Amino acid sequence: MAKLTPMQTLYKKQIQRLRRAIRREFRKTGVELDSSLIPEMPKRVTQKRLQEIKSIKLKDLRRQSQYVDYETGEIIDYETAKNMWQNKQEIATPYELDFTQTVIDSFYQSISKYNADFQSRIKTWISGLINQYGKDAVAQMLMDGAEAGVLVTNKIAYSDTACSEFMSEMMEYLNMDTRTKADILGEIEASIGYEEPE
Repeated sequence: MAKLTPMQTLYKKQIQRLRRAIRREFRKTGVELDSSLIPEMPKRVTQKRLQEIKSIKLKDLRRQSQYVDYETGEIIDYETAKNMWQNKQEIATPYELDFTQTVIDSFYQSISKYNADFQSRIKTWISGLINQYGKDAVAQMLMDGAEAGVLVTNKIAYSDTACSEFMSEMMEYLNMDTRTKADILGEIEASIGYEEPE
């Protein structure tokens, strides 16, 4: 991997700042902000680009994040999603407040804005991992992967190759060998029949 320039290093620190902000917000509220709002590293980092990402604040991510109400299909904003989540916690039993399930549900929430084929592929993958490794291990994988910057982006949601690479990279945080990983990805391709959009 090529060595980063000083400007790229500064830009990378800003990306990490925003990712940490998203993780802190999730731990605090149970609602995951839209990680695709974080700009990707440009090929050439100019002073203008650096200032643009520096100017992005937590309130900006909150304002631009959108979610889906599973019951109505309505697009809702961050404040509505947070209130709905908190209300759910207020009426839930201690068993329903299982942290492992919260992590998995939050991950599903974060992909709910993308196309149905992508969601189906990801959910099939997660369900298979849960059946084989258990919810706790899968939730830990999702947290560890996110901590390391393995996040869903528009490119991943709309590219067959990028999606496979995302799943493969995320599974590095499970105790599995290369053959098992390849088998799992192959089974998903066969069952979903996911194709690269033209």
